[in-house]
Amino acid sequence: MANKPTFEYQPPKVKTGDLRTPVEFYEYQANSGPEPGEKQDRLVHSCFAEVYSPSMKDRDVLNTVSTERAVTINIRDTKGEYLPSNKDYVLIDDYRYKDLMWNIVEVREDFANNAFITILLAVYGHGQE
Repeated sequence: MANKPTFEYQPPKVKTGDLRTPVEFYEYQANSGPEPGEKQDRLVHSCFAEVYSPSMKDRDVLNTVSTERAVTINIRDTKGEYLPSNKDYVLIDDYRYKDLMWNIVEVREDFANNAFITILLAVYGHGQE
């Protein structure tokens, strides 16, 4: 009798139950008057996310920018309803990140699984926008 190949189930790295922290994505525009800066324009997407410290791969990306703080988030893939852009800002609804507006540094789609999007966020250091 021939031996049958055995396959071991590999659970996904991220599960829906891991998405516990509310996040909101905002689109910003430059101020219309003579004053420099930006104003909060509109909420473009809100969802739940898994928030964690950046991995070594993420830290390599962060070496190119001056950051005060950084986190990585996983959100469910919106299937085109919302596409994260580095022009958007993110608010994380958690007491540890109160009053911080996060810039999107990098977006990584999972083409193999097509279930989640990984987003690297940072609060830029002084002198960068």
